[in-house]
Amino acid sequence: MDESPTPVLDVLLHPIRWRIVQRALGREVTTTDLKRDLPDIPTTTLYRHVAALIDAGYLTVVRERKIRGTTERTLSLDQTKVGRIDEREARAMTPEQHRQAFLMMLTRLAYRIIHMGSSIELPVDAGDFKLLSRAALNHLLALQESDPYLRGLVVWIGFQQAFVPYERDARHAGTTHFPFFSRNPWKTFAIGLTSFSFMPIFTVIGVAATAAIVTGVLVLVTLLLLVARGTVSTTLTLVTIGAVFWTTILAAIAAVGIYVIRIYKDIRNRPQYIVESTIGLSTSSEDAPAERAMR
Repeated sequence: MDESPTPVLDVLLHPIRWRIVQRALGREVTTTDLKRDLPDIPTTTLYRHVAALIDAGYLTVVRERKIRGTTERTLSLDQTKVGRIDEREARAMTPEQHRQAFLMMLTRLAYRIIHMGSSIELPVDAGDFKLLSRAALNHLLALQESDPYLRGLVVWIGFQQAFVPYERDARHAGTTHFPFFSRNPWKTFAIGLTSFSFMPIFTVIGVAATAAIVTGVLVLVTLLLLVARGTVSTTLTLVTIGAVFWTTILAAIAAVGIYVIRIYKDIRNRPQYIVESTIGLSTSSEDAPAERAMR
């Protein structure tokens, strides 16, 4: 059996090609559009992956035009092939390739949920390999947080940052420390979701507000029926009472959540701002604590 990745799997597992596909969904794009939308990808790398998508039949060149001696191509995405694996390709995939595709899909979904709820612009499809300056590292180490989410903290401390695209090869030896059914990936997701976001608490607040509206309508209907008919069915009465208790519990949880947000903001002790550099000011050791308290 051929164990090489199928074209569909190749698209699913490669972050650069997947980003190109996302930019082409539902519209025609030019190579200039892709360079503008994906400025962190070197031009030669971008062209190479566009060519791979064209060869695999995902992108089609719909027209070309000459611009100052170069050819600009307008590309269209064949959306019937994206995310669809035919029977031949499915049979050609090994169980390990099926597993990798499924885990990659879950990983991308998890990081997009974290990005969606974050209060800062967290990178998506980024690895943990980083080269930090001594100043950035010192500020990072000064943040005394339990279970720090380093992908977010490195972005949060500021300083000039640049992303380097790379192609990740398959694991050559050893085993992963993040198997799907272990605690590590779930712990990382929980830490990422809560380090720069209060989305879970705000979700509870939203549910409590919705429950209050529904309960208010039920109470109003119950009172109107009681006034109009003089009696109310047992089922409606029980549902209304249950809704009142449900709303009360959710409202209490939401109120506690608001206080938890305020307490968490205070005790995590993140500086308001960080001074990247100074000109003509003292940088002696006695000034360091004051500088670390600033952001």
